[in-house]
Amino acid sequence: GQRPYPVSRAELQRMLMDEFGHENIHLGTKVIALEEHKNCVHFTFEDGRKDSADLLIGADGTHSITRRYVLGEQVSRRYAGYVNWNGLVKASEEIAPQHQWTTYVADGKRVSLMPVSDGRFYFFFDVPLPVGLENNKQTYRSDLEDYFEGWCPQVQRLIQNIDVEKTNRVEIHDIEPFLKFYKGHVVLIGDAAHSTTPDIGQGGCQAMEDAIYLARALQVNSLGIEDALSRYQSKRNERAKEMVLRARKRCDITHMKDSDITQAWYSELRKEKGENIMKGILSNIIGNVLD
Repeated sequence: GQRPYPVSRAELQRMLMDEFGHENIHLGTKVIALEEHKNCVHFTFEDGRKDSADLLIGADGTHSITRRYVLGEQVSRRYAGYVNWNGLVKASEEIAPQHQWTTYVADGKRVSLMPVSDGRFYFFFDVPLPVGLENNKQTYRSDLEDYFEGWCPQVQRLIQNIDVEKTNRVEIHDIEPFLKFYKGHVVLIGDAAHSTTPDIGQGGCQAMEDAIYLARALQVNSLGIEDALSRYQSKRNERAKEMVLRARKRCDITHMKDSDITQAWYSELRKEKGENIMKGILSNIIGNVLD
């Protein structure tokens, strides 16, 4: 019964930093190696500095070095088959209503806008494309004009209004789900543990669920850190796997991996009033650590 409040990721990070303090946050300190000795994790930074801790939480994303340590190998990412452009643009009724989430779909492509703070839309474009094409910001606008030629006037205005220098272009990948989230005193959360496509909007959400349950498990770790990590793993790995596979399935429908299935979905959308979309969003929420 509550309305959503979309927020840009960068602003969410700033709010968290303001709430919990900046003094213990050190940017540009990439870890390049780690090892364990007698329940202590030792790690080396790219600039040669070394440090150690009783517990290392690997929230280091889809290219995670901590995942390689936990699994004993660097698993390959799987290209999902499409490229995503995203960013922020000034909200305008000429592009989309300013108080709703608006999405345009056709030909396995997608354009979406949702309101965020300060009179802006978060936007993204999805286009099924081969992996490895040139990434040149100077051609973003002309590329999008070509990919969305003939689409409605709102999409054309959006393309003209974006700031290409502040627009991101991402080749979308995920990683085959796995169930091992820790080794010794090293534990994975977020994309390091379950790298997913953004098709059901659960990447950041699952990372926050990880953080909440890991904190709870550590707060009551009367049997030690590894027992807490084991309980965290058993609570989170199956749910995270389900979300990765659910996002992959939605990705395939949205981006026309099977044209008959996608066309059937388009036909359903013509009659959709929003109830099924809300049910889908709610089904992603059910099973989280706050239930």
